[in-house]
Amino acid sequence: MKTVLLSLLFLLSFLAPAFGEDDGEIVRLIDSLRTATCDTREAIVGRLIGFGSRAMPFVVGRLKGDQTGLDELVRNYITLLASDSWEARDKASSALVALGKVAVARIEPLKNAENPGVRWRLAAILYRIRQGEKAEAEAESRQLTALCEVLASIGNAECDKVLSPLLGHEDASVRISVVEAIACLNIVSLADRVKNSLVSSDWREQVAAARSLGRLRSASAVDALAALLRGSSNVHTIKQALVSLAEIGTPPALKALVGALRSSDPYIRHEAFVILRNLAGADHGYNPLQPPDRQEEAILPFERWAN
Repeated sequence: MKTVLLSLLFLLSFLAPAFGEDDGEIVRLIDSLRTATCDTREAIVGRLIGFGSRAMPFVVGRLKGDQTGLDELVRNYITLLASDSWEARDKASSALVALGKVAVARIEPLKNAENPGVRWRLAAILYRIRQGEKAEAEAESRQLTALCEVLASIGNAECDKVLSPLLGHEDASVRISVVEAIACLNIVSLADRVKNSLVSSDWREQVAAARSLGRLRSASAVDALAALLRGSSNVHTIKQALVSLAEIGTPPALKALVGALRSSDPYIRHEAFVILRNLAGADHGYNPLQPPDRQEEAILPFERWAN
C-alpha cells in the first residue's frame, strides 16, 4: 500500500500546502510507521524523537485521531480523479485507499459524482478500502504503538488527555505502549486507569501495567497488585508485581510484600525474600524453601521493619 505521506507530497505539486521541509519529513516518518518492519521501526522512532518539540503537534494530533483538514484533502483527491493525467488519477486513487477507513465517510456522499469515470474510481476505491480493513487495523496499531514510544521521549505530563482514550484501545499492544508512556511521562493522574489493565487477560499487559504503577509510585494500586500476586500463575507477572510493591514503598506496599513470604507458592516466597533481604539489609534466617508455617519467627522481624 502506498503511504499517505507520499500522496501528500504528490498533492503539494498541485495544491502547495504550507508545509515546511521538516514538517513534511515528520509526516512522512509518522505515516511510514504503518508499514515499518522490526528492522526499520527503531530507526524511524529515533528520527522522530530527534525532531523533539517540532514533532510534538504531529505526534499528538495522530494519537488524538485529529482529522483536521481531511475533508478538504479528500475533496482535492477526488478532484484529481477527473484529471486528464493518468498519473495524477492513479496517485490520487492510491492516496485515498491509503487514507483507509477515515476516508470512507467522506467518500460516501460524493460517490455519485456526475463524471462517470470519477464515479467508477470512487466505487473501486471504497471496495479496496473495505477489502483491506484487517490490514488497516494492523497498520494503525503499529503506528499508534510506535508513536506512544516517541511521545514517551518528547512529551510531558500534559499529554494525559491524548493517552487516556487510548487505554481503551481494542489492541493490547497499543494499550501496553500507552501504559508505558504514562509511566515515562509520570502522569500520576492516570494511575487509576492503568490499574484496570492489571485484570487484562493478556499477561504482557498485566506486566506492563504493574511496571508502570511501580514507576508511578501509585499507593492506590497496592491492593490490586496484591490481588494480582494471589491470582496469577505467570512468573513474569508475579515478579513484576513484587518489584512494583517494593518501588511503591509505602507501609501497606511493604506489608503486602512481607505477606508474600507466607505464600504457598515457593517461587513467590523466594522472589519476595530476595527483594526484602535487599531492602531490609538482613535475612532474619528466613528460608523460602521451608513451609511458611515454620517461618513465623523469621517473618516477624520483616513485619516490624515494614511498619
